[in-house]
Amino acid sequence: MSKNNKNFTSTQCFNAKNERIKHRYFKYLSGAKQKSIKSVDQARKCIIRIEEFTHYADFSIFNSELALSFKEYLLQKGKKETGEVYSQHTVNAILANVRDFYIWLSNEQGFRKSIKPNDIAYLKPSLKELAMTRTQGFRDFPTVEQIKTVILQMPSETDIQKKDRALIAFITITGVRDGVICGLKLKHINIAKELVHQNPMDMETKYSKEIFTFFFQIDDEIKAIFVDYFKWLQKEKLFGMNDPLFPKTSISFETMKLSKLHGLGAGIVRRVFQEAFEMTGIEYFPPHTVRHMLVHYGEEHCKSPEEFKAWSQNLGHENVSTTFGSYGKIDVYRQGALIKKVGK
Repeated sequence: MSKNNKNFTSTQCFNAKNERIKHRYFKYLSGAKQKSIKSVDQARKCIIRIEEFTHYADFSIFNSELALSFKEYLLQKGKKETGEVYSQHTVNAILANVRDFYIWLSNEQGFRKSIKPNDIAYLKPSLKELAMTRTQGFRDFPTVEQIKTVILQMPSETDIQKKDRALIAFITITGVRDGVICGLKLKHINIAKELVHQNPMDMETKYSKEIFTFFFQIDDEIKAIFVDYFKWLQKEKLFGMNDPLFPKTSISFETMKLSKLHGLGAGIVRRVFQEAFEMTGIEYFPPHTVRHMLVHYGEEHCKSPEEFKAWSQNLGHENVSTTFGSYGKIDVYRQGALIKKVGK
């Protein structure tokens, strides 16, 4: 703990006044700011961090010294489960959420005199700390051939094995984020048009955007595995259009089978990927790296700016600059190869 935290020595681990204030703030986030449940939960976790730091002192006990000490505390704090310090990206995210909370609180009755805007400003990371989070470094991703090898070697005898294999195939031809998988229903898939409709009206999407994703035409065999799975759900398992596309596994009498319940979270998706890669002996790549693979595939195969714009939009990006900035950085080896071709 920071030496500047000497004023907070109480063993208190709950503050009723703080809880009432947080309840009002979370209501404001979900109602007035229209934040998703996930975003509100993230804000809740971040605010708890500063409560832990002050040993749950009243929120009104806030000044520039506390803000600076809290930032130092985050930079030094280790994660309980791993012992690793927070990444700069995590620290910046916590500071941003706590800063937004205090900005809101400074306008609430009873706090306008005690919480000063100039003190809140100390919760910002330095320019150097911000720059550190923008440094992408070298990000590896699988090739289409690697991920196809993984998919084709996965067993598909049982219902669970069919689902797991189709799950990786689906992410490969759509680039859909692992956090979205849980909310997908059969009705969100149009097999005839090879289209995925991420509808924010009945599922959680990033920034609550409506996203239309057509299957990326990168490999017919991978696409066929998912299409066969979809038809199997309908004809053999009698799934309706409101049933989950990738349902939760139910366990009864020591047997595992598909239920008709949602519940396939991002953690489970990552585990399916990891086990599949390990089984084939190919280096493990997490689900999100498939999006990097698709971006680089598009960069190599799109023949016009319009085609790449469509490719980018298919990934859910409104602007091509997002695709280039977040995923499209040329890897070191490709960079060298391209430079050597210039002028020849």
